[in-house]
Amino acid sequence: MKYQMRLLIVALSLLPITVFHAEWVTETFELYEGVNMIGFPLITNQTIPVLFAPLVEQGVLVRVADDNGKYYLPQENFSNLPFHTPTHAYAVIVTADCRLQIRGISLHPNFPVRLRRGFNILVYFPQEPLRLQRGNLQFLPPELIIMKDELGNFCIPSREISNIGLIRRGDILWVNVTQNCTLVWPER
Repeated sequence: MKYQMRLLIVALSLLPITVFHAEWVTETFELYEGVNMIGFPLITNQTIPVLFAPLVEQGVLVRVADDNGKYYLPQENFSNLPFHTPTHAYAVIVTADCRLQIRGISLHPNFPVRLRRGFNILVYFPQEPLRLQRGNLQFLPPELIIMKDELGNFCIPSREISNIGLIRRGDILWVNVTQNCTLVWPER
């Protein structure tokens, strides 16, 4: 089944998105005391305060920040984060180990990831793992300078260098690009 949805995604701009076999799913994310880098690749159409309300009710959420210097401080009742962006990740600070359940529609593997000039923090969302290695980096946009994983492994596509290896759904990646561009993960 294929249909068009119009969703509020980034900076309150409407964007046509093709969704295939859309099903609502609930995913649980484990958070540990301190700073957590998480991304939830689900289309929710929710604001960050609404998505993180259960952690506020538990009294454990300190701060949620994105890769653009915007944040949510529940104790100050302040948020300058727009609606949840399903392709990007967040730094989440909690005072105790906890779980967060998010309900939404899983992203299609070809969902376009909009990258802003400079550093972006992404979540890898396709279900199928992807090996980033010499010979299969051509899908990466030419504007991409470097990609790093949470362990510090890196990929420099212009030089066909990568020691990142296999990336899996939920992995967090730091990406630096020379100008605004779009990344589309290859279909497997």
